[in-house]
Amino acid sequence: HTIGKTDADLFPEQEAAVLTAVKQRVLDSGEGARQNVRATSGGKTFVYDLTVEPLRDDAGAIIGITCAALDITERECRERTATEAEGT
Repeated sequence: HTIGKTDADLFPEQEAAVLTAVKQRVLDSGEGARQNVRATSGGKTFVYDLTVEPLRDDAGAIIGITCAALDITERECRERTATEAEGT
């Protein structure tokens, strides 16, 4: 279960720091962010298209964030393979 756990509880230190930095940037700026991130779970590395948006109350104050992550690991692997094939 992941409810109640932080990025540092779930991922290696460097990966957790990247995720936390993206989230903090959204909280600080009030602007959404989208970027590809790597995360290791169960000994396997995944690539995610991560979208983070500020969550606002009725008055417009930021009260948190919302996050969505799309697993794009297979797509990244196919693109890397195609790029390597073009280079040979």
